[in-house]
Amino acid sequence: MAEKTITIKATRFDPDKDSAPRLQSYDIPFTDEAMVVLDALNYIKAHVDGSLSYRWSCRMGICGSCGMMVNGTPKLSCSAFLRDYWPKPVTVQPLNNFPIIRDLVIDMEDFMHKLKSVQPWIIRKQELPLGAGEHRQTTAPPRSTSSSSSASASTACSVTRPAPSTVLTTNFLDRRRSPSRADTTSTRVTKG
Repeated sequence: MAEKTITIKATRFDPDKDSAPRLQSYDIPFTDEAMVVLDALNYIKAHVDGSLSYRWSCRMGICGSCGMMVNGTPKLSCSAFLRDYWPKPVTVQPLNNFPIIRDLVIDMEDFMHKLKSVQPWIIRKQELPLGAGEHRQTTAPPRSTSSSSSASASTACSVTRPAPSTVLTTNFLDRRRSPSRADTTSTRVTKG
């Protein structure tokens, strides 16, 4: 029996050589139902075309750095299973609304600047020196955990939409903030 394959159509763009992005097709082995789009890109880079450029980091659906357009939908490439698209081709493109640096790599400088201005981390009422010991948080359950599973992809959520990055907030599950404001902002985060 012939080896099962899947076609990946990836955006290629070298600003020094190309006037516009183009799609390039790669036929790769599809032997494992657990393969995700990121696995396909890694296979292409390792075995077919080492010049393909893309970003990824944690491979666990947390950091959002592997966010790409997969068949026209913003997805984390480490969480988009190839089995959901097979036997049809999978088109992988850079995220919308961002300048393309090269191939699937986008310029996130503006997003990172906005992210810093929003400060999506816990801000203590009183800063303690580093040598002051542990910074403990209460063991009481959070007011709301409905957004905790969605929070991991909040970076990808923000970069896949043209909306301002203000959906990320310091209030997310921070018990020291007012309940009404934290509940409102955590609801916005889940929609990403």
